[in-house]
Amino acid sequence: MPDPLPLWRLGGFEDLLSQWVERDRPDPEVVAAVAEWIPTRRIDPFGGTGLRREQLVGGELYWMKIPGTSNGRRVAFCSFLIRPEQRLVLCTQIDWTDASA
Repeated sequence: MPDPLPLWRLGGFEDLLSQWVERDRPDPEVVAAVAEWIPTRRIDPFGGTGLRREQLVGGELYWMKIPGTSNGRRVAFCSFLIRPEQRLVLCTQIDWTDASA
């Protein structure tokens, strides 16, 4: 049986999560949901419902609404660059978006 692929490396997620929490003061349950979601990008950064992609120079920009973070009006989302050749996922933003969008 072949060895499993190594986990993807993550960059910037913790810093941008901290900045978002300090700036917007989301409910603790929302913060916990985002913190639990972040490590899933190490296993499969392409996984998840509603993942969207845009091709950019230097990588592909993905973004998705983070499950379990909706407060009815807004939902937390994250955008991140994926660099497959380096098995690297770089967070570019954690913020709110309209839950109906």
